[in-house]
Amino acid sequence: MNMINPRSNRTLTLEDLLSLVENDGDLERQRKLNIRSSIRKLPEIVGGTLQLLASFPVFRELIKKADIAAVGVTPARWSNIRSDLSFVFKRYGAATRAPLRKDLSKDWAVIMGMFELAEPKYRRGLSSTIHFCNNNDIGSAAVNDATFDAFLEHLTHATLKNRPEKTHQQACKLWNECGERFVSWPGRKVSVPSYKRRISFTWNEFPVTFNEDISKYELFMGTEDPTGQHCVGTPRKASTLAHHRKQMQRWASALVRDGYNIADITGLSVLVKLENFKRAVRYYHEEWLGGKKASLFEMASTMVVVAQEYVGVNGDDLEELKRIRNRLKCRERGMTDKNRERLRPFLAPMNQVKFLCFSEKLIKTAIKNGLSHRSALMIQKALVHEILIHAPMRLSNLVKLNLTRHIKRVKNGPAAKLFIVIPADEVKNQEILEYELPASTVRLFDLYLSKYRPLLLKGAEEGWLFPGEVHGHKHEVTLRDQLCRIVEKHTGLIVNPHLYRHIAAFFYLQAHPGDYETVRKLLAHRSVETTMMFYAEFDGLAARRLYSEHILERKINPELKFGD
Repeated sequence: MNMINPRSNRTLTLEDLLSLVENDGDLERQRKLNIRSSIRKLPEIVGGTLQLLASFPVFRELIKKADIAAVGVTPARWSNIRSDLSFVFKRYGAATRAPLRKDLSKDWAVIMGMFELAEPKYRRGLSSTIHFCNNNDIGSAAVNDATFDAFLEHLTHATLKNRPEKTHQQACKLWNECGERFVSWPGRKVSVPSYKRRISFTWNEFPVTFNEDISKYELFMGTEDPTGQHCVGTPRKASTLAHHRKQMQRWASALVRDGYNIADITGLSVLVKLENFKRAVRYYHEEWLGGKKASLFEMASTMVVVAQEYVGVNGDDLEELKRIRNRLKCRERGMTDKNRERLRPFLAPMNQVKFLCFSEKLIKTAIKNGLSHRSALMIQKALVHEILIHAPMRLSNLVKLNLTRHIKRVKNGPAAKLFIVIPADEVKNQEILEYELPASTVRLFDLYLSKYRPLLLKGAEEGWLFPGEVHGHKHEVTLRDQLCRIVEKHTGLIVNPHLYRHIAAFFYLQAHPGDYETVRKLLAHRSVETTMMFYAEFDGLAARRLYSEHILERKINPELKFGD
């Protein structure tokens, strides 16, 4: 049953919860011990003390930022802690308890019954919505947009869902799908929200002349003709120009958001006019980003290139554009604080082992479950992980790996060596990449190709190692998200594909301090100075650790002389 709070739920603290649990006569002794242990452990994980307010919104934000690997908490233990926390919040602070199917009205019980022979996604995705409606006496035929608005409010303030907006959006989608999937579905369609902040207008919304000018810019900046008059001195790669195009779209859109008439954006010269340049900077700085960000500096830098090399701005105006751009610079060279925080858990050998070995568990589970789309995705994720460990390339190169263009085999007796070879013109810094995969990864590679990749191939065979849903290769965002989620699920570590490059350098320099040249070659940096700029601090950390060990040794052995 729900207990009554001795204090307002606005002032209830974790310490109060400990007392409430201890004095709760309806809970068994072991259950009390488990819950109290979870409550005490929570501040250690998220930071703070037992005086933290027991609030769903507060703890949702803390949980999002929790680094469980850094404090040695397993994903299973973390799941139990969150479950216990949700239980006590509802028991002592919220108006609802964990919903049970037997509590459903006849109306909603019929709805849940429809899901028994359907795909599990309907039951899983709509269960919380159905129980919310049931608890608030909302019938299935009465569900509308207002119902789902109230459901979002409930998710935000009365649950510990990591992403309440995502849960809400998915529930809306599934609700509408049910109207098409089930003949007797009683509900009406609802609006599906979009929580993605949108700044950019579509290309069709801009004047034709603006689109034409960007095409001319791409031709001008991408043409390599030493004798030509209509080309830039140093041609840009196609990928760079594609990035410039997106930046121009966002820059022009910022002007429009700031009140500039979209019909008057007739060419790139409009964007780099000094007053318009300032307007776009102010909009991003004040309205969109809330301060200086690396992305704003990068966009401003591109617009200065447009002004100087394409439009032909010069004199005082060009100098002022450069001055504004330089004032936006905020990113320090080298390792970012975010990546530094994500690498810190790897100081623990236990986390290193979990990270390096979790793919073995994925492979065993996939094989045990037989040939299915789900198993194929598990094998694919394991292969992505293993490739990035042994060949720490950039994500843009990983997703575009092609079996005919990048995979090379060399016979070695009965076996064969397998190499990943990426030409210099496909690499960000124009350095050729060549990696040899170890035998264990080659076996996984061949298993994936022979049994599991065919299950993921939806369209024509185009040779992509990681095929997309219909055609082409898998999207970078999809691959990144799948990898991040699977690593966190099995290890508790928060990583992204690019972090694998930092992890590779970290692992190697821990074993071989000072050997930056090997790391340079591994990561294909053009200069060792670039490598040292990013990773010299790893040596500094090792040096400080050695110093601490030296001091401790002197404390333990006072006979050591300082001259020794």
